[in-house]
Amino acid sequence: MKSDFFSIEYSDYNDKITGLNKYKVQPSDFGVDDKDAVEVYKKMNADYRELEFKEKYQKASMSVYIWYFFGAFIICASIGGYINNSYVVASILMAIGIVLCIVGYFSVRAYKKNVASKKNEYKQMKCYNEKMEKFIKLNDIYNEKVDMVKIPIIKKIAESIKKHQYMELKEIILECYKRLGFKVYTTGIRKFGGVILRACNDKDYNIALIIFPYENPISGYSIQNLRESITKINHKIDYVYILTKFGEYSYDNWMGLYLQMPYKVIDAYGIAELIWDSNTKYFENEIVNKRQELKECNKNVEAYNKTIVNEWINVESSNVDKVYYNEEKQVLYIKFISNMFYAYYDVDKCTFFRLLLSNSKGRFVRYELKSYKYKNILEKDIK
Repeated sequence: MKSDFFSIEYSDYNDKITGLNKYKVQPSDFGVDDKDAVEVYKKMNADYRELEFKEKYQKASMSVYIWYFFGAFIICASIGGYINNSYVVASILMAIGIVLCIVGYFSVRAYKKNVASKKNEYKQMKCYNEKMEKFIKLNDIYNEKVDMVKIPIIKKIAESIKKHQYMELKEIILECYKRLGFKVYTTGIRKFGGVILRACNDKDYNIALIIFPYENPISGYSIQNLRESITKINHKIDYVYILTKFGEYSYDNWMGLYLQMPYKVIDAYGIAELIWDSNTKYFENEIVNKRQELKECNKNVEAYNKTIVNEWINVESSNVDKVYYNEEKQVLYIKFISNMFYAYYDVDKCTFFRLLLSNSKGRFVRYELKSYKYKNILEKDIK
């Protein structure tokens, strides 16, 4: 059941999306903000800023030039005083008029400098917005192409999720969070046919996973009990996820919960998205691991090239008796101490080499080969 969602099939879909990377664009490629490009674009809308700029500086220009007006008026009045032989008053007025004109000169100078600066800022902003518009357009094209691959698969998974039994649903959700880098712990709390679990990642981010098998688990009596149950978890909970395979719930359906912490209700489609994300991360990590394996093999290239293939090799192990690698078919055959034979398919030579170098062959088989397709066979089937 779990393997239906975490099979190699989904790596093929991820490969298709990886193939679309030629259409993928990054904000940094256009010199725009890489945190939240679209929101920044909205806040820095050049047309709005230009309108704001014009309104603000049209009003400012009147207040700036008024110093010249008053200064000139007072100077004219002082000239009249000189004509009427009122020298003292005329001198005072002349001094005031000159001071006002000087103030006006420096005010206008600062104003023009500020206007030039704002015009330059607007010019840069307009250039930024043009880059942003180009980024958004190309990013939308990429997202549309990804959705053409992704959305049909999400719908297919969601419909399948609705048909799964509770225990199957629980195992699927646990596998998702493990692939996303969380360790899942039991809390010993079971409520309303469901279970409450705690998950934590390496950044000490704790979440509560409430998995319900029913369509409408939250109502009346159950609300109070659920709230009390979460408070019994002996760890600080940063977020609560309520997972149920039915319906597309809005927050209004759960307003009575009052958890006093952020929470989100995830339905079948949300779980399907969770499966997709966990698969994507898993297969991205697989690519990184493969590259690391190749790097390790290259360090031991001479020994790697001399690795014995197409014949049985006895190994020292408490679990594994001997191994046989068919290089042409990329099939690894393993005979266990229990006299059982298993075939592992699509195993590259580098992985076989790492198996031979590993200190614990049993551990390597258990943890490193579990992602490969394998089956129990008879000795006569080995070719």
